[in-house]
Amino acid sequence: MVEGATLIVRGPHSEISAPSLIQLAEAAAHGPVAPLWLGWDGAVASAGLGVHDGLPFHLLSGAPSEDAFALGPEIFPWRRAGMTFAHRAGDASKTHRTLTTVVVRAPASDDDLDQDASGIPDTDIEPLVAQRGWRVSHWGPSGPAFARNPASVTLADGSRVPSLRWALKIAAPPGRPGEAWGDTHFARGLAGALRRRGQEVVIDAYAARNRSTTGLDDVSLALRGPEHLEPQADALSLLWVISHPDEIAASDVAGFDAVFAASEKWADETSRAWARPILPLLQCTDAARFRPQGTLRTNRFVFVGTARGIARPSVVEPVRAGLPVDVYGPDWRGYIPSAVIRAEGVPNDQLPRLYEGARAVLNDHWPAMQRHGFVSNRLFDVVAAGGRAVSDDVAGIAELFHGAVATYRSVPEMLRILEHDLDDVLPDDRSLEAISASVRRDHSFDARADTLLRTAIELRR
Repeated sequence: MVEGATLIVRGPHSEISAPSLIQLAEAAAHGPVAPLWLGWDGAVASAGLGVHDGLPFHLLSGAPSEDAFALGPEIFPWRRAGMTFAHRAGDASKTHRTLTTVVVRAPASDDDLDQDASGIPDTDIEPLVAQRGWRVSHWGPSGPAFARNPASVTLADGSRVPSLRWALKIAAPPGRPGEAWGDTHFARGLAGALRRRGQEVVIDAYAARNRSTTGLDDVSLALRGPEHLEPQADALSLLWVISHPDEIAASDVAGFDAVFAASEKWADETSRAWARPILPLLQCTDAARFRPQGTLRTNRFVFVGTARGIARPSVVEPVRAGLPVDVYGPDWRGYIPSAVIRAEGVPNDQLPRLYEGARAVLNDHWPAMQRHGFVSNRLFDVVAAGGRAVSDDVAGIAELFHGAVATYRSVPEMLRILEHDLDDVLPDDRSLEAISASVRRDHSFDARADTLLRTAIELRR
């Protein structure tokens, strides 16, 4: 190897992006460096090796990635961990670094723990984790166990409340596959709102729902989608049913301290049927992102979403009728002409302008969601962004959106709405502006975070 050249190694079965490898190579100019190592479940496998009583241990093993990110861009372990790293040829530096800004996903392994650490001073981990408000509660065979120091925060209204640690549990997988799930983005929106209220928040992908560090959590909030999520025995456990109500049985809500549902109809009917209170807490929007930006309206209808493996009438029938439809989403080939498919997806930060500039956004619901009154969060996003929509009818849409969403009960009725001048059936621009403001005020993640935080504080009392 040429003196001064940089060696970059990507370990076997490792997932890391090309830009991350470049960042790793550039960082190697300042000494040996490794990325933050996440296991396949999405939790931290290692942030490098520490030493205690002559034995190595994995720093932050089992913690959510947010905990590592909170400790700053670099962590200085005794030695790097994992098979992905970079260093300069001839670099004799004994200072190792882990970049928390660069992530590699690879199978968790204890192979690194075979290194000889006899005679090595103990790693002083207390100053590191103190940045997260933690302390070491005790040491075990696999390393330190942590506890959170109690903290409180003053809210905008002047009230003083505890700063709790929230673990949001979702059905989505970790890594790139999870980016295609609405549950992932929903959890991030809610996490941002809770953090704005001084709360500590982590998001657990489905595979990490029972990670080894759950003892740190004060509140476990299960965002229930298509997969079963259990209450957490060592935390206050809340359940919010946001989709797939047909797959939920009475046993699925047992053990939770409070249960919410994104449908007034389902919450009321199920409360009576299962003889336990279920509180309505509707879907919502990120009001900081979805807001009018002055985008000029075009003559194009827009649909964003997957084909779901079926010829969804809300898309196929308007296209068949020759209406100008732009479709953004995967799996549509074979159902509609390729010329109609604009892209396989839309970056989240581009959605507001797309919605606001559409002639109308086309929307429909899973049959079970429609039947049980679960209004799609897409409608909240569209109207908050200053757009308008045409959707299959679901109980509550008229009251929520004050006419900004035109609804239909059949394909012929849908086509009649789309083929005529929508200005005759939807509110004018000034009214849309007011409706948009009301949705951003009453149905934002911030509004939902207020409800959840109040509930958690009351139950903990």
